[in-house]
Amino acid sequence: MIVEVWRSIFNIDEPNKHSTEMAVIECLNNLNDEFELFKQKMSETSFSENLYKNEITQLQNLLIAPTGINGDWKSRQQNITNVQFKVLDFCSEILPTDEIPINDEEIEELKRLLDELEDFIENNSLPMDLNNIIKKHIAKIKTALYSYNIKGASVFDEVLDSARGEIIKNHNLFTDKSNEEVKSKLAKVWSKVQTVYKTAKNAEQVYIDFNNVANALQNLLPSGN
Repeated sequence: MIVEVWRSIFNIDEPNKHSTEMAVIECLNNLNDEFELFKQKMSETSFSENLYKNEITQLQNLLIAPTGINGDWKSRQQNITNVQFKVLDFCSEILPTDEIPINDEEIEELKRLLDELEDFIENNSLPMDLNNIIKKHIAKIKTALYSYNIKGASVFDEVLDSARGEIIKNHNLFTDKSNEEVKSKLAKVWSKVQTVYKTAKNAEQVYIDFNNVANALQNLLPSGN
């Protein structure tokens, strides 16, 4: 199944089929956005579009097909070639990346804090509105972790901005003294997200780097393709 291929590539770890599919769809939307940005950045270089655009667009359409994520991967895989990936690799070298890779220990620590927060809200009675907001924050951070190899550090910037807005909007829930323990755990999570973001971000302008996704996909291609 296509969804299982993407689950493996994006390292998605969700408790059920529905949440897995939702995470895959979100990642594919991000991937499609990056393909569009990738083509735009390439068009701003001095390279002729006929050298890369057709192959990049073909690969984009095959990977993010309108037929959905529950079809058969092998039938789609047959139309993906190493030529498309070689063109993608070539373009990736033209557009440099200005990010420092996130340390694996930092990612694991963030996951641990998320697990701790999830366990707490599952085992404690919180106001429904606060519970829903925290679950939404957890889901957004998980999606950012899944999408990091696609979009880079900007995904963490986006979820940080989103969280700040929600906290301001629901100020009364976060000022209630009875919610101190869960707020402390949530603060630790967001502090780690901010640390991860600052570590990865090394320049004002960050170009796309598809290498991680490209390498993972190439490993799934038939040998000799």
